[in-house]
Amino acid sequence: MPNPALLLIPLLLALAALWWLRRLRHDRRLVSPSLFTAIGFPIADQGQITDYVNTIARDGRPYPVAGDVGGSYFQLSLPEGVEFWTAVNTEQQIEAVAPYFRASNRNALRILQAIPDEEWRYEGVFEAEVAAGGRLVFACPDFLLHAGGSFPQEAEIALAGFVHEAEVWADEAAFCAAQGYGQAPIYACTPAGLLALGKAPACQALIRGLVKDGRALHNSKTGQEFIWAQVRAGAVMLDLVADPRLLKAAPEAGSVVEVSVWLTGDWVEHR
Repeated sequence: MPNPALLLIPLLLALAALWWLRRLRHDRRLVSPSLFTAIGFPIADQGQITDYVNTIARDGRPYPVAGDVGGSYFQLSLPEGVEFWTAVNTEQQIEAVAPYFRASNRNALRILQAIPDEEWRYEGVFEAEVAAGGRLVFACPDFLLHAGGSFPQEAEIALAGFVHEAEVWADEAAFCAAQGYGQAPIYACTPAGLLALGKAPACQALIRGLVKDGRALHNSKTGQEFIWAQVRAGAVMLDLVADPRLLKAAPEAGSVVEVSVWLTGDWVEHR
């Protein structure tokens, strides 16, 4: 006879996911096209995200959280770089869900501070300084695994931007012509959230740069297509991912993109 305690686990996870999903009703990350559709997860309702969360909490790779908080992060990692993270507390309640793309870029950053979410303790962002002196803020899918370190600290970070607005020019000349003068600056990395521009979330950034590579990828779990590009934005290299409704085709190498993104990053040891 099956162990009754084991039979209760899926039910407890489902109830925990529903508790957490109350928060998502007003979360701009789920407004379609969303962060999830940007990497090929066609999540359209609470039932679908509950299914994914339960699967990852049951079958994902666990990363225990040390200290008083406890609990664990769980990671689903797919070959094309798509990741789906969830955090479960010591009472088996879902406390965080985060899509991520495991980018191939490497950025030597000076991490200045960890900024925890005011309400959701497993979530947070890091403020960092780039080599050229600029600053940026990125969300991290496994925030508490890194937030307990001493700051400032040097770190190698892979950055990925989840696109929610985009404009593309064929090349530098086309971009400069559109701006109305011949030497318009090609590169920009503006931390809209850090500068408190409007009601921007902390990790929202405005990125402009030169495309190094781009193509359509497919989520190997769902089969859904999404757009990927690697972009040089001055001193920063990052990968962009986008719902095909926002980028109709992958930008070609040599083109210039200007995008508003939800900027994410992580230490590289999870590869």
